[in-house]
Amino acid sequence: MSSSSAGILLALGKLLASVTFASILLGALVPANGNQCGPPCVPGDEEIMSPKEHGTSSVPVMKKLRWKCSWKEADRICNYNRHYVENSGYWETTTFLHETKDARSKGQPIEFYDSNTGRLLFTAPVGRSWNAFIAESKNHGWPSFRDEEVRK
Repeated sequence: MSSSSAGILLALGKLLASVTFASILLGALVPANGNQCGPPCVPGDEEIMSPKEHGTSSVPVMKKLRWKCSWKEADRICNYNRHYVENSGYWETTTFLHETKDARSKGQPIEFYDSNTGRLLFTAPVGRSWNAFIAESKNHGWPSFRDEEVRK
């Protein structure tokens, strides 16, 4: 997967611990050119998004989200949404930039988790500076992750 494909993952996903990571993995399966992604993507059928106990998930997003993200917005995007993510730039309205100031000043990466399951999804930045991570994220409108930042 290219770094732009990894960026697409986030573009369609949760600002995890923050807003929208549930749809990341699903949204990245078909890139803008309409072709299926090759490995490591694992395409699924429409059953993945079928109605479940809580929208398209069996559980709502966690109550305690990081960076003062809106629970209502996160739950809507992650569990009651098929076509859109949060508004471009939403992550900049959260406390993310303020609360990561110490890690940024020390050049330390931080971990990002799935808002529904709490599963570790990304560690970032890895292989690039915080400035590069933030610049790319601002350009995309939401945090943008690369292949080496994806946790398996």
